[in-house]
Amino acid sequence: MYTILSFQVMKACVRQFANWMLRHNAARIAVISSIIYGGLIELFQEYILIDRHGDWLDLFANCVGTFLGVWLFKKIFKQYIH
Repeated sequence: MYTILSFQVMKACVRQFANWMLRHNAARIAVISSIIYGGLIELFQEYILIDRHGDWLDLFANCVGTFLGVWLFKKIFKQYIH
């Protein structure tokens, strides 16, 4: 899921021609936003939900998926990355 999320965030940032800052920092934005999102979900599971528990290994798996999505985007669309 996080591979697809970071891949789509990268695609959205790279396609921003009006804002060069988004295009230039697409990988950084994709990684930071996906990891923050995953961390917030784990905190929500730990402290808000009664029947769920947050787990560090889930967060680690989310991070691996995030980096995989960014790597995959760079591998497939390397001609669009400056």
